[in-house]
Amino acid sequence: MGLQWIIGRSGANVTEYILDEIEEELMMNPTGEPIYYIVPDQMAFQVEYELIRNRRIKGSIRAQVLSLSRLAYYLFQQVGGGTKPFITSTGMQMMLRKIAEESKDSFSTFQKAMEKQGFIDRLEQMITEMKRYRISPEILQVTIDELEQQERLTANELALHAKLKDLLLIYGQMQERMSHLYVDSEDQLELFVEKIEETQFFKNATFYIDGFYRFTPQETYVLEALMRQVKTMNVALTIDDSMSSNEELDLFHQPRTTYEILNEIAEQAQIPVADPVRLYPDERRFASNRALQHLEKNMETNPVPVYEGQTPITFAEVVHPRAEVERVAQEIIRYVRDEGYRYRDMAILLRDQDTYNDLIETIFEDYEIPIFIDQKKSMLNHPLIELIRTGIEMIERNWPYDAIFRLLKTGFIPASDEEHPLDEQAIDFMENYVLQYGIRRKDQWTNDYPWKYERLSGINLRKQTTEEQQIEKKINAYRQQVLDAIESFDEQFRNSKTVQDKCVAIYEWMEHLGVGEQLEKLRDAYEADGKVETAKEQEQAWDALIHLLDEMVEMLGEDELSGNLFRQLVESGLDTLEFSQVPPSIDHVIIGDVERSRFRGVKIGFVLGVNEGQFPQKPAADGLVTDEEREMLEEVGMTLADRADRVLLDDRFYMYLAFTLPSDQLWVSYPLSDEEGKSKTPAQIIKRLKAMFPDAKTLWVLEDEDDEDPLRFIANPMKSRAVLTKELSKYLRGYPIAAGYWDTLHWYMDERDLTTKMILSSLFYTNLPTPLKPQTTEQLFDQTIRSSVSRLETYFQCSYHYFSQYTLGLQERKQFSLEAPDIGQLFHESLRLITEWVQRDGKALFELTQEDIERYTNEAITYLAPILNNQILFSSNRYRYILYKLKHVILRATNMLVYQSKQSDFKPVGIELGFGRGQKLPPLSLDLVNGYQLELNGRVDRVDSAEIDQELYLRIIDYKSSEKDMNLVDVYYGLSLQMLTYLDVVLTHSETWLGRKADPAGVFYFHVHNPVLKNPVSEEQMEQELMKKFRMNGLLLEDHRVAQAMDTTIESGTSQIAPFGIKKDGAFTKHSNILDQELFQRMNRFARSLMKEAGDEIVGGEVKLNPYEKDQQIACTYCPFKSVCQFDPKLEENDFRRLKKEKDEIILTKMGTKGGE
Repeated sequence: MGLQWIIGRSGANVTEYILDEIEEELMMNPTGEPIYYIVPDQMAFQVEYELIRNRRIKGSIRAQVLSLSRLAYYLFQQVGGGTKPFITSTGMQMMLRKIAEESKDSFSTFQKAMEKQGFIDRLEQMITEMKRYRISPEILQVTIDELEQQERLTANELALHAKLKDLLLIYGQMQERMSHLYVDSEDQLELFVEKIEETQFFKNATFYIDGFYRFTPQETYVLEALMRQVKTMNVALTIDDSMSSNEELDLFHQPRTTYEILNEIAEQAQIPVADPVRLYPDERRFASNRALQHLEKNMETNPVPVYEGQTPITFAEVVHPRAEVERVAQEIIRYVRDEGYRYRDMAILLRDQDTYNDLIETIFEDYEIPIFIDQKKSMLNHPLIELIRTGIEMIERNWPYDAIFRLLKTGFIPASDEEHPLDEQAIDFMENYVLQYGIRRKDQWTNDYPWKYERLSGINLRKQTTEEQQIEKKINAYRQQVLDAIESFDEQFRNSKTVQDKCVAIYEWMEHLGVGEQLEKLRDAYEADGKVETAKEQEQAWDALIHLLDEMVEMLGEDELSGNLFRQLVESGLDTLEFSQVPPSIDHVIIGDVERSRFRGVKIGFVLGVNEGQFPQKPAADGLVTDEEREMLEEVGMTLADRADRVLLDDRFYMYLAFTLPSDQLWVSYPLSDEEGKSKTPAQIIKRLKAMFPDAKTLWVLEDEDDEDPLRFIANPMKSRAVLTKELSKYLRGYPIAAGYWDTLHWYMDERDLTTKMILSSLFYTNLPTPLKPQTTEQLFDQTIRSSVSRLETYFQCSYHYFSQYTLGLQERKQFSLEAPDIGQLFHESLRLITEWVQRDGKALFELTQEDIERYTNEAITYLAPILNNQILFSSNRYRYILYKLKHVILRATNMLVYQSKQSDFKPVGIELGFGRGQKLPPLSLDLVNGYQLELNGRVDRVDSAEIDQELYLRIIDYKSSEKDMNLVDVYYGLSLQMLTYLDVVLTHSETWLGRKADPAGVFYFHVHNPVLKNPVSEEQMEQELMKKFRMNGLLLEDHRVAQAMDTTIESGTSQIAPFGIKKDGAFTKHSNILDQELFQRMNRFARSLMKEAGDEIVGGEVKLNPYEKDQQIACTYCPFKSVCQFDPKLEENDFRRLKKEKDEIILTKMGTKGGE
């Protein structure tokens, strides 16, 4: 027995010394007594590799490199004893969750905390901490008793007492359940000590302990047992042997405490302690680097000793972490390319890995730098884990849309139909269908009725086409494949009572889907593609999931849990699953945490994110026991992990290790803001280091490519091309660029790379659409173009909108929702049906009673609601309420139409009057250029007629669900042509339709709504207010006879029906919207000329990006094609077509000029 210390400050290369010593021993006696080299888990692979790399030994059966947990496992394998099932942290959390659920009524402190996210995780950490500090439930009970014996307890002590009682309740039950059945990593070490003492297995073995700075009491207990038995225990520590006392503020306080504890154990056990082997950094790592030797010696010396002369230290002040990582990548490229270093000579040390790891992965991939991130990666994003999570969620939530398609997109659902396989494109198509038809529940998937498919929106009044029938067959084939994959699992899972039954259901579902075989194919594909690390992840994910299910069955197999609690348990288990990674190559840059990682052979070190709060790192304050409570526990003899103040002091030691890690060069950088732009300040250590090395190089790194050493951005063809494109873009805007970029451009020109040519051509791109070629228009358009007035209004809103929607036929993904156009269509169809039914029954609107109106309204709603948007009005209680409100709107509107009919001589002669091929009236045809013809089709909501002095007058009424008026500016710019075109069509064909020529009476909008009236005093006042709300807007013929026929009740004043008023002298009031017959004709001619102009431009291939802007309104507000056109008014070539607001007289004059007068 004997204890041998190997000590030295950072840079003493104690690991190298141990490896050399082991090598010598193995060379002298390859088959002697065993040698065990014990290191932390994260260091084991590297040290084992170093032991046989570039050394005289090429293998060994005598020496082994192990962690403490692996050493225990090794002993159990050799002598037995590891028969109890091993329970992981995940299993512990499951057991704790179950115990907490069962005992929640007995808790005094944890009852509310149980519901908070992360509570079980913190509870598990607390119990693990107590085990590591060898605090059993019995010791915890003694501590509680001592607190109770105190005469008076403060409020904080009472709170601690209650918390400890809750902890004891959980901890005791957990130990009781585990005692004879399971063993966790902490209990395993206790069992390990028993086996050491029982078997004397390590007698005469030599141990080397390296890479540790402190040990928990439990680990110390293991070391004590080993020290009593082994031949020699060699322990390496990073300490300064020159200091005799261990002060609280000592930089080496943590390892020195370890040194004292082990010496005390050796003394008590009468184990001889040999003179320490002392190693010195200035003789080893820093033998040829005086600057870093100075840094190592004076890290905490005060006052700061200044080092003058050339310094291999670089400080970089950067704008944000992305710029910081990119600058480091450029430095690494420079060291490898220009100075002969290897990637494995460099390491990056971080504190904020959440911020930096993703940035490093992305940016280093751009620079083609191989890396290994020394951090376990969560399995949560693996498709297998997502499959299980989503599968259980799908059942719990009754097959919601989002869960179903997350499950389908994992890629594990087999395509079992050869004719219509469920591939990625099929899943996208089915997703569109499900969104459009409102498939939201299990019964909609599993009922016996086939899904229907019709390309419709609004009200369905036509038969299904052959193409739609084929699509319907395909969509049902996709549906069946989904049901084949998940319906049996749903039934088995729902019928499962116990945890074991549910886990079996999950496993059998995976077998049914062939998940194992699919993962093997994925693994093989990744291996063939050279992605070895990703290939290994497939097997790890499967093994981890199966182990999790096994553990759940082992722990809770016969328990009956609700579906929701089972899902929470599974999700908490899946959250803890991680990939264990081994470096995929020999030559790579290693990225690790300042405190956790153990690196060797680093020549160039990069320390990133050296900001306040990270260096030193502020400890997290989210444990179950606060620092104040830890102090109280120490007073009654119960010691737990260090408090935050001690952790903060000890963090200086890890900073010291980080800054003294490299042997050649040190890079220290700190961002001044985070990714969100919030400011950050440099750590205090920066100020100290700059004072120590005033001649060190300091860089200021901007976000954009700067003038300082521009060639650093020329790293590899792909990255350089991106930078070159950006620089040339600046040059085209008049900014100077470095000469090196022209050399780079010439290199690409010589390479004749088509991708580069295409990318560089983007520099001359302008965001303007290109006109269509004649051959393209010939393929797109027939000689007769069938369109509608509303489509041409879209053209005048923005030509590109028309081109996208009607020329290319682009469509938005249809959603199962009730939009304004659907409500408008319901109003139109309802009023049409009511008017038609009234005529069918031989009645007139003015004859209807209130009872008739209600009956017709109910009939219309009963007929139309089931065929509106796939029965959306019956899909939920909310929509049923909307239907109720819509019925009241239609009822109110019908009442007003009846009232207006009673007060007017105008009667309906056409309801939903169609014009176009196969309609009651022929289409409006316009001759276009190049022999094309434009045929306009449409449907007029209502045409009323009145005979006045043996002359026939017609008026157009359009039902609108939102308020609208006839604006001459809108007519002039083509935004409102519909009503004038309708009037033009009915007047042109009145002789063939009605048997006599007709004149215009006006065009009007009827607002279908249910207005809110403000405090009506009486019934009469309420009726007057309603009349005002329903008064029609539009244009009226300037003819007193027509006005009188519109509103037979008016003698003077403002009409309650149409937009006019009569003075006492019989003249129209100035607020009347009136035009004479010649102006109506002029507007009709103008409207025709505008539509012909639009048609000529369309068939001529013109495509313009010209959205209008008028009175703070722009065409882009609700345009679905903004992402397609990329219109941006900030671009020089993009601008709105601004519509000028002018007086009606000026507009009418312009119309006369432009319309051909």
